[in-house]
Amino acid sequence: MVFIPGDNKVQIPELADTEGPPAYTPYDTPAPSTISGSSYPPDFASLPPTPSSSSPSTSTPNIPISNAVSSSRSVSLSGPLKILESVSGSSSVTLYHHVTVCGPVKASAKIVLYDHVTVSDDVRSSSSISLDGGAGKGGVVIMGTVKSSSSIEMRGNVYVQGDVKSSSKVLLEGIGGLVRVGGKVDTSGQVTIRGGVEVGNVESSGKIIVESLEKQRIVLGDLQSRGGMEIEGDVEIRNELKASGNVKINGKLHVHGNFTVHGNVKVQAGSELIVNGRRTIHGKMENA
Repeated sequence: MVFIPGDNKVQIPELADTEGPPAYTPYDTPAPSTISGSSYPPDFASLPPTPSSSSPSTSTPNIPISNAVSSSRSVSLSGPLKILESVSGSSSVTLYHHVTVCGPVKASAKIVLYDHVTVSDDVRSSSSISLDGGAGKGGVVIMGTVKSSSSIEMRGNVYVQGDVKSSSKVLLEGIGGLVRVGGKVDTSGQVTIRGGVEVGNVESSGKIIVESLEKQRIVLGDLQSRGGMEIEGDVEIRNELKASGNVKINGKLHVHGNFTVHGNVKVQAGSELIVNGRRTIHGKMENA
């Protein structure tokens, strides 16, 4: 089912009988993996790119093809569908169930992408953005930057090649799939990292909360916060940790670089803090 608002000037051509079906590959991100031990992606650029339409396929179904989609109202598109250019809406944009966009996706209101959606460019919204590849859904692949003037939520099997930028809070929840960000996470609000997540540098003007699941380790690059941190479970920081606020540790935190805190550090009973670099605490070190 494809729903395109009435004022969109979009035509989906019928394929002639003599034409072969266009190449089509389901756009799943790879199966979720568990970050364990000291595993860490040395080069995010080496992560698999978006599947190419030139990939060999023994069976390629006919799928509708559209030019650019633009509307002054809400846009809701269900695939299978391939859009050769951009998707833009003056209101909300929702894409789901095998939709491929060869250009950017832009909206003045909320953007929701879930269940086998691939965007080869940026995703930008003046409101919130939700990327959902969780349990029971196909993955979401964004080959550009994800930028929002509000909150950003990424759940399940989601891959973003570029940066994630938000003027509000960011949630990266790798439950039911692996969330991967090839660039930097930069936000003015709180960042919550939970479950299977791979990301390089994280910088926040608010608090950073990192929660690993049982028998799982979260591995990050740099971690910088101007609002304090809460670390729970097994967390490894490959480079530096900097916090302008209090830091609470309930689990195991291993920092390979420098550990700098302009505030108090509270280590819960049974927890462990390992710092390979320089340890600087402008406050009190407390063992609960």
